[in-house]
Amino acid sequence: MIEEYKVCDQTVSRLDNLIWQMAAIVFPITLAGLAYFGTNTSHTFSEFITLVVVAIGAIALLLNWYLLSSHWASYQKVTIYRMREIEPEIGAWLYRYTNFVRLSTRERERRIKVASNPDEKERLTKLNGFFGKFPFFGLFRSMRIVTIIFISGWIALIIREIIIIF
Repeated sequence: MIEEYKVCDQTVSRLDNLIWQMAAIVFPITLAGLAYFGTNTSHTFSEFITLVVVAIGAIALLLNWYLLSSHWASYQKVTIYRMREIEPEIGAWLYRYTNFVRLSTRERERRIKVASNPDEKERLTKLNGFFGKFPFFGLFRSMRIVTIIFISGWIALIIREIIIIF
């Protein structure tokens, strides 16, 4: 069980690295394109066509990153779920704790109340007292917001050029 837990931990780390290494390539390319076309002062029809082609490519790249990252993050969730299953068998608590603290305070208190194991009840009570409100944001939400911001930037540039040129 410990060996499987280690493999799961390595899988979570590897997938997290894949998501953000790909982002380290996609985001600077997108930002460079937005900066270049955003500061462009000559507004010709041929440059508008170039902007539209580059914007479509950038949006496709961003969507590709988002979809691949969502896919990989889903595998992470499955792996973390498996780690939470293994933890009671080996006496580990990391992912059980993280699953607990991301709950609302009301849900945490309900979870403590229904805990049948005294050790679990004590651990969760201490953890709840230590954390209070936990600032959970989440990988999926972060990926979605970043993708929306970048795509909105490209759409805004296209609209700006349409207004200026036509």
